Parts: sequence; structure tokens; C-alpha cells
Amino acid sequence: MAYLSRLRLTNFRNLTHLDHALPRGVTVYYGPNAQGKTTLLEAVYLLCIARSFRAENERELVSFSAANAGQQALVDGTIEKDGQRLRIIVGYQSTQRSNFEGNGLGYNVRKEIRVNRLRRTAGELIGQVNAVLFSAEDIELVLGAPSGRRRFLDILLSQADTLYLKGLQRYNKVVQQRNQLLRLLRDGRADGDE
Repeated sequence: MAYLSRLRLTNFRNLTHLDHALPRGVTVYYGPNAQGKTTLLEAVYLLCIARSFRAENERELVSFSAANAGQQALVDGTIEKDGQRLRIIVGYQSTQRSNFEGNGLGYNVRKEIRVNRLRRTAGELIGQVNAVLFSAEDIELVLGAPSGRRRFLDILLSQADTLYLKGLQRYNKVVQQRNQLLRLLRDGRADGDE
């Protein structure tokens, strides 16, 4: 069974610097609200699927002060798996937007993923280490819309089968292209033959 043996965070949300060794077995975090407990879980989950479970935009993951200073945010984890050590680093480099007008975050971020020092895509990271996250919002899996259930199952299946992930990515790209074409047809900017 794989386990996370070390977690290092730099400028990730409200945590400026963290270097935390984790023992094998169950770890429990408790304390007052707004101290970073969920941020720790978010970082661990990010190491597995390269996406946050609670941020709508990756800019939210970089601390505001670090982003405005042009600094990067790092989520760095060491995983012990099958007698081998796997080091995963997900970095976010912030760059200032030149056309910023003061309405929102004045920077963009570029994500880079490395597994054992080699650059990887998010698709290549998924399945290296599997994770299942349950939160209070997951009651929506039962009560909510089917799209939430599909997303949950897509994440689980993508971790287990890279062919599924590649097929899902192709499918989503085709749906996006179809929707774009339908919008163009509706607006009279494309021919029906297209």
C-alpha cells in the first residue's frame, strides 16, 4: 500500500512554508477553523490528480502575496509505494497580467508537474498514486445532479485505467468542439455543412 511520507508546501493558499514528515498509518489533524486542515487535504489530493477539489481556478492556490511578488507555489510530496520512493512536485508560477484593470486577480499561473524530476502532464500523473476523497459536500453524490456522480466516477475510473482517461479526454474535446460549432451556427457565423 502506498503512503505519503513527507509533504512540503510553499506559498500554497494560507501556508507559506511547511515541511512535514508523516508516519506510516493513520494521521489525524484537528483544531480550530481556518488553520489549514482542509488545505493539507487539498494538497495531498492535488498530488494524486493534479487538480484541487475546492478551487474553481488554479490562481486561488497561490497565496495572494506570493503571486503579487511573482513567486511560485509548490506542493511537493514523497510517496512510498511498492518499496520505491516517488516524488511528485506540482508547481504554480505566477505572472502578472499586463491588461489588468483591477477587477479580480491581477495574475495568471502556469502549472508544471514533475514526477521523480521528469516533467509530466496531468494525464500522466493520474494513476501514479490513487486517492479517494469524501467531504461533507459529497452528500450531493446521492441528492445532487447526475453530473456530480459522473464527475466522481470519472475521477475514480481515470486513476484506475489510463485508457479510460484518454478516452474521456478525447470525448470532452469533441463535445467542446461540437458545442462551439452549435454556438457559431446559432449566431449565423458557420454553415450547416460544417
